[in-house]
Amino acid sequence: MRPELKSDDFLNWSTAVNPEGHTPGEPNSIYIESPVIKGRVTYSPNPFSPDGDGHEDQIYIHYQLPYELAVLKLEIFDALGRNIANPYWNVPVAQERILIWDGKRKTGQRARVGIYVAKLTAADQ
Repeated sequence: MRPELKSDDFLNWSTAVNPEGHTPGEPNSIYIESPVIKGRVTYSPNPFSPDGDGHEDQIYIHYQLPYELAVLKLEIFDALGRNIANPYWNVPVAQERILIWDGKRKTGQRARVGIYVAKLTAADQ
C-alpha cells in the first residue's frame, strides 16, 4: 500500500482498486499522501440533465473517505424515493475517487430530468 512500509508484512498489501487491475511502474492505486479525518462528497455539475443532448448528461461524484480502503455502494433514488439505479455495488475502492453516473436507470433507459438523491455508502475494508 505504501512504499515506506515493510513489504513482508501482509497488512501492507491489499487488492488493487484501479479499474484496469494492476499498476506496475505507476503509483499504487491505494496509495494516499495522508489520511483525511472526515469524509467528503461533492457533485458536479449540479444540476445535471440526463436528457441525451450531450450537455451535462452525466454527473461526477468526487468522494474522499476517512480510511485507505473501502467497499462502496452508490444508489440513486428519484424524488419519490424509488431506487432507480445502482451504478456501483460493493466495489473495492481507494480513499479518493471520482465516480460517474451516466443518468441511466436500471433498465438502461435515460432517467428523466428531475431531482435525484444519491446515497453513497462506504465501509472500511
